[in-house]
Amino acid sequence: MLRRLTAALAALMFLGLCACQPIPEPDPEEPDYQPVTVFGVTFSEAPQTIVTLSPASTEMLARLGLTEQIVGRGEGCTYPEEMEGVTTVGTEAEPDMDALLALEPDVVIIQRPLSISQLERLNEAEVKALIVPA
Repeated sequence: MLRRLTAALAALMFLGLCACQPIPEPDPEEPDYQPVTVFGVTFSEAPQTIVTLSPASTEMLARLGLTEQIVGRGEGCTYPEEMEGVTTVGTEAEPDMDALLALEPDVVIIQRPLSISQLERLNEAEVKALIVPA
């Protein structure tokens, strides 16, 4: 009984000491961003430039308020209307890799797998390929 009481008092003292530690203030200059992995692709920071080749992904990005980050789109990605002025880089089945890479995107979002040679070109340019299942 004395052991349990001693253990309980020690635990309370430990918790009391932990509560005395000051909580560090967040640095407003440093963004609160943790690495995120989506479908096997890890992002250490939020992508600033996006090429989307899938109409469904384009609409989803627009609904999330990310139309400003979309620098390139597939031919079928015409909705919402803001996409009309965005550079077209071929289709999802046949993307124009030269035009796509010229836009220097952080990530390419697609629904169909690219060929190995296309993935290698993206990898060489340090562009992430995010394949989102349909």
